[in-house]
Amino acid sequence: MRFSAIRPWYRSCTTRAGSKRAAGETECSAAPTDEGGDLGDTGDATAPGAPDDPNALDDLLAEAEVLRADHAWREGDVDRADALFASAARRSVDAGRPWDAAEPLARRARLLGMLGRPQEAESAARAALEHGAELVAADELGRLRLTLADVLYEQGGKDAEAAEYALEAAHWFDAAGESAGAGAYARLLLAQAYGDSGRHAEAAEVLESALPDLLEHGEEQTVRARETLGRNLRALGDRRAAAEQYLLAAEVAGGWEDERPQAQLATLAAESLSEAGLRDEAVAAYHRAIELWRGVGEPVATARALRSLAWLEVRAGDQDTAKELMAQAAAAVDGDSDEHLVERARTWSQTGELLLNELYEVEEDEEDEDEEPDENATPPTDALRIREEALRLLEQAASAFATLGADVLDERVRCVVRMAWTEQEMDRTDAGAARLRTLIGEVSVLDTDDARTLLTRLEHTLKQLTQQG
Repeated sequence: MRFSAIRPWYRSCTTRAGSKRAAGETECSAAPTDEGGDLGDTGDATAPGAPDDPNALDDLLAEAEVLRADHAWREGDVDRADALFASAARRSVDAGRPWDAAEPLARRARLLGMLGRPQEAESAARAALEHGAELVAADELGRLRLTLADVLYEQGGKDAEAAEYALEAAHWFDAAGESAGAGAYARLLLAQAYGDSGRHAEAAEVLESALPDLLEHGEEQTVRARETLGRNLRALGDRRAAAEQYLLAAEVAGGWEDERPQAQLATLAAESLSEAGLRDEAVAAYHRAIELWRGVGEPVATARALRSLAWLEVRAGDQDTAKELMAQAAAAVDGDSDEHLVERARTWSQTGELLLNELYEVEEDEEDEDEEPDENATPPTDALRIREEALRLLEQAASAFATLGADVLDERVRCVVRMAWTEQEMDRTDAGAARLRTLIGEVSVLDTDDARTLLTRLEHTLKQLTQQG
């Protein structure tokens, strides 16, 4: 997932020597305090004391507009802030100082990114980098590249280019002596972009080197860094180490008012622990995640965690507890929405599979025994009852998936295939084949690659079923 974090202001006040101003002259890049109040109309070119050089006037007006834009942004007037940043950039260009346009354009890019206008944000960030070509201050060059990397990464699908600019930004911040500050944030973004583009080893290496610095950046960056490291370690197969990072992140997030990040991290930790074969630890993590998801009123996440916990109990041989957890999962999503219906359908389907798997294990054990038949063996009537119950649940699930359309067609196909084989086991091959033929007729008219793949699977299953029947 792309971990949303509060964007840092990359500086509070920087010299403009790099942008060819007199040495020591400064520009504050963070939003101004309220002490100055509204800065008024900056457009009066005839104000007393105004310089005679129109270019110099434009330059002064541009600076004032940046301050006013910051004030408007802080007050929540984002449209005015956007217009003022754009105007300030134009004034700097008109004054023959395009390098001074870089900063308002970069700020505008960050604003547009926060407003959910990624294409405009990217355009502004690229323009900022272009206009800042003549800058010489390393920290300014780093910030422009970091801004572009940020807006590219947030769009998704542009991770390789985002990584390129994040790496450049990190190098510039190193040159500016800001490795532990903005440089660490640049490396966090670099690691995220590497990870999302499949370069997990490089992502983990970058993050492990930057982690000591990132832990000094506050709780939000700490959680983001540990979650990212955990995700990449998990992708590399080091599930135990991944779980450790998730648990450490969850511990930090435990003090937050919003408990959803902690619940998500606990779930990720539980999954990683389960994959690492640490069952007891995974069970404990799932129980904590379920408690948190229930507490924040997230029924879908609750149902999913309950199902995962149920399968852990199945592997431990506790079928009764697993069935109870599946029942709780179905009850958690009892609303009328499609989102709840699909989760109920998945719970019915998995409960049916659970029943059938349990029956198969018993039957296989009975077949493997050479001695006298076990008096505790499953009677044929019980086996028939279990299969009938599994069919009922799978039928419920398949009917629900049918109402939900093509998005869950693969899950519907799995249900119908499982039902067909179960019918065959009950000496009802014709009924199972009829189910398959009905679905084949529906899928054959769908003109998508997924539908064609599923159609091939259904036709192959039908052929096998009838040959064995």
